[in-house]
Amino acid sequence: VEKARGLGAIVTARVYVAAPKIKEWQIAIAGHRLVPVVVEKRRGRDDVDFRLMIEAMDLLHNSGLDGFCIASSDGDFAPLAERIRATAHALYLFGEKKTPDGYRKIAHEFFEIAQVAARH
Repeated sequence: VEKARGLGAIVTARVYVAAPKIKEWQIAIAGHRLVPVVVEKRRGRDDVDFRLMIEAMDLLHNSGLDGFCIASSDGDFAPLAERIRATAHALYLFGEKKTPDGYRKIAHEFFEIAQVAARH
């Protein structure tokens, strides 16, 4: 979170969480000024991903933001990342070592979470 704050002013900082996992995420995000967006799982395992993508597209088109940070190692977010890049917004990705190389390359800069955490 601190690394993202160093990239610019954060207007919206959200964590998308499936309802059954909210208690463990509340502990993890405590003190980081992140807003949990709790998603009820109705249709399957991708409900949380869909919610994040829809809200990111809303922000992309309606907010006047200069850039985005996405913290996920999930290469399924590559189309969202490509769309953000296509609009000339800055895009920073944070992920684990396992993050697919093609997804990493979409970003202006990729940060490996373990390395960032070790520095703070």
